[in-house]
Amino acid sequence: MKLFQLVEAALRACFFIGATILFLVSLEIRLKRRRALGALHELRAIAHVVDMHQVAKTPAGIVGGSAAGADASNRTVHTPEELRHYLNYCNELLAIISKVAALYVQDFPDAPTVAAADQVENLCSGLSQRIWQKITVLDQLVGQQQPQAGA
Repeated sequence: MKLFQLVEAALRACFFIGATILFLVSLEIRLKRRRALGALHELRAIAHVVDMHQVAKTPAGIVGGSAAGADASNRTVHTPEELRHYLNYCNELLAIISKVAALYVQDFPDAPTVAAADQVENLCSGLSQRIWQKITVLDQLVGQQQPQAGA
């Protein structure tokens, strides 16, 4: 009877020690995940801020001479060349945000965190494609305007 009680007590102690070790190991992973997801959330917000600032800068508004709904005196971009540089800077900033997101999960192969980093990269890629479309439209509008100016 005493042997049975001793074995039962030893098994309980092993169970609680194992549960404590498992909790401590998972605690470190959960803390790292929380920090990484918080940083990735901030990067996602920064990407949206970049998008919000460039969305009002339209090629037609610059090339056509209209302020595109904004006060012309408050515009930061006045010429097609300035708009092209601005949009290229936005693209570069989105690329940097995407790379920083990848760096956050480089040494932390946690599935939810990697998925969040992939979402940030996909967001930046999509926003970058829209900016490249603006650059293409700008080049087309400037190309159409130049022959008219020479005629």
